[in-house]
Amino acid sequence: MKNKFQKLLITFLLITFVCLPATVLAQDPPPQTSGPSFLDRLVRVGTSAYGYEEPAPPTYIAVVVINAFLSLLGAIFIILIIMAGFQWMTSAGNDEKIKHAQDRLKSAVIGLVIILISLAIVNFVIVQLVNINDLYT
Repeated sequence: MKNKFQKLLITFLLITFVCLPATVLAQDPPPQTSGPSFLDRLVRVGTSAYGYEEPAPPTYIAVVVINAFLSLLGAIFIILIIMAGFQWMTSAGNDEKIKHAQDRLKSAVIGLVIILISLAIVNFVIVQLVNINDLYT
């Protein structure tokens, strides 16, 4: 009974100490009486960081989306390499499992080559169609 009570007390205290700061952050910010509004400060930070006062051009958005998608594919490649390595290491000498892991590894490397080639093609096309320096300045 005493052990159960101690566990309950420790759990309650841990939950209290973890959740207590969240209640402090839940308060509304104090009202501003003077100076620029919060939105004006965000716009100023955004324009100083990205150089745009208006929304970003569609070409810039396309470049960002394509690069993010290709980065996601690169992360999938890393996962496939880890899975193939794990499968190979845990095959315990089974030739069929080793062959399957090698095939997965070869497929992942071929996929990486395709990703890199597509990244090069996309960057080449973007540079040829749009002056890329205009996008980042």
